[in-house]
Amino acid sequence: MADDPKRPAPPYIAFQTLKTLLQNMKADGVPGRIDKTMLRNFSGAVASQLITALKFLNLTNNDGI
Repeated sequence: MADDPKRPAPPYIAFQTLKTLLQNMKADGVPGRIDKTMLRNFSGAVASQLITALKFLNLTNNDGI
């Protein structure tokens, strides 16, 4: 079965990275907007992957809310 070219591939993030993000949110509270300034303890590449994954999973919109 061929892949649908219109459907984006799901982003990959390490499970430990997601756990770290959730632990940070548990400790600091869930922000109103998730962007790179909120993800300072992650590298730039990992922060971008996290933002993309959260959008893909419909946990944030295009504005990070």
